[in-house]
Amino acid sequence: MNKGLILSTLLILLSGCGSSDTPTQIELPTEPQPPVVVNEGSAPPDNRTKQPYYILFFGNSHTGALPDLLTTLFNAMPELKAEIIKKAPGSGYLSDRLNDTASIAAINESPWTHIVLQAQKYSQSGGAVYPTDAAQTWISRSKNIAATPILFPEHPQKNNSTEGQMLQTLHEGIASKEPACIAPVGLVWDEALIQKPTIALHDDDGNHANQAGNFLTALVFFEVISGKAATSLPFIDSINLNNETQQWMKQVVSSVLGAKPACPF
Repeated sequence: MNKGLILSTLLILLSGCGSSDTPTQIELPTEPQPPVVVNEGSAPPDNRTKQPYYILFFGNSHTGALPDLLTTLFNAMPELKAEIIKKAPGSGYLSDRLNDTASIAAINESPWTHIVLQAQKYSQSGGAVYPTDAAQTWISRSKNIAATPILFPEHPQKNNSTEGQMLQTLHEGIASKEPACIAPVGLVWDEALIQKPTIALHDDDGNHANQAGNFLTALVFFEVISGKAATSLPFIDSINLNNETQQWMKQVVSSVLGAKPACPF
């Protein structure tokens, strides 16, 4: 049979299927797509004066207590306003989140001013080197929506005097490839423990922070995000730490950030 005749016959048969008045519609599933990355290598935006703040944490259990604590800190400063401070769903490494639909949806759900990035995979023994390209991509995605990306090197584990600096150096390497702020949490903890070796900052597992440790870390983010010295905060009686301890922690934070600025602006 002639090929043209076969094609014509098929078209006639297909046109007879369904109503000629209502063409068949195929609905494709809609899923959030990664933001188009256009800001590779650019400087992070300076959103210290952009209020109200919208702050999103990407991280694991080390970030769990920080949104509520940061809210408390900002509420203690009448001239500052934070509209939303929350943790993105999930707790995977930054590399695990790269194509995760919930993480991508979270970055697109609000006009974030600051995005905190924690959970870069690393070797505690130093015996392995893990890629940092996922962290660099999340930094670019943050800048792509005009949010300030803030890398979060974790605090050192109990009785580990080298981990804080090691994680700071790791994240400085990331920021050298894709510019971002770095909250020097590990360096602040190191300095606090040098000044007061017996202070308890860890939970019983020796890994996570207790309330005092979380408060110290929250102070770091308060100063990095707002540009206001932690020492400018008043005593907060809802925090189960006396005025002397709170004031000392604020001084440690402001001292370290004075010597080691978090952002390249």
